[in-house]
Amino acid sequence: MLLTASAVEKYWPLTSVQIHKHTAGKDQRMTCYVSSTEGEWVFKLAKAQRPIKLIKNDTAVLDFLSRQHYAFSPKLLRPRGRYRYQTLA
Repeated sequence: MLLTASAVEKYWPLTSVQIHKHTAGKDQRMTCYVSSTEGEWVFKLAKAQRPIKLIKNDTAVLDFLSRQHYAFSPKLLRPRGRYRYQTLA
């Protein structure tokens, strides 16, 4: 599955999105590099086979590190909605 600019703009608060590169990741994930009017972003895409529990753990770690004010912790860009992750159809 590849992330599209229209999907990013639909689910996240970003505009004028450009997809720059998709790279194969590990552990059933893919990385996508994106730029927008609001800045540059890295999206981690999990394949459908990755259990939702692992996805929740992955994103919870980023919230924890942010609350602890770790200087080098990446910030989590929350999608529109109430979860830390977004399921793409």
